[in-house]
Amino acid sequence: MLYRWNFGHYLSGAYGFMLQTYSIPFCKFCSFLNYFTAQVSAWLRVFICLDRYLSLSHRHKTWFSQSRNVLIIIIFIIIVFTIINFHFFLFACYYNEDGTMNVQAHHYQIYPLWDYINLGLYNCAPFIFMIVFTSGQRKKPKPILNYTLEVNVFDILML
Repeated sequence: MLYRWNFGHYLSGAYGFMLQTYSIPFCKFCSFLNYFTAQVSAWLRVFICLDRYLSLSHRHKTWFSQSRNVLIIIIFIIIVFTIINFHFFLFACYYNEDGTMNVQAHHYQIYPLWDYINLGLYNCAPFIFMIVFTSGQRKKPKPILNYTLEVNVFDILML
């Protein structure tokens, strides 16, 4: 993400050079990484909100309390977004007949279409889920009945 916005804009503005057009494999990798990292980080934040919601609403340990299960969920999120963005490795970035590099695909226009898909995967859906999990009903703590307050002589003297 930082490459695309900071370093990429610096190289393009200062030197007129786009790092993404350096080579076909590098172009495919950068195109994949630009979307993959943002989507994975957004959905990991959704998972964190879900975990907080479950830990606050259930007093007993949930399925997410074990580190092995958390690792499985993280790997699952990474695999899902690798599969969703894998088309960049297959179809994106090719050389035109005049020798210039094109970051689109032969079969379809990646960037106007994929920017809208990314808007849903990276911004809208995670935002909705995080709002739901953050503002969800939380159980109020029940008052403890038959609680006796122990008072020491030292505590009374401190007053």
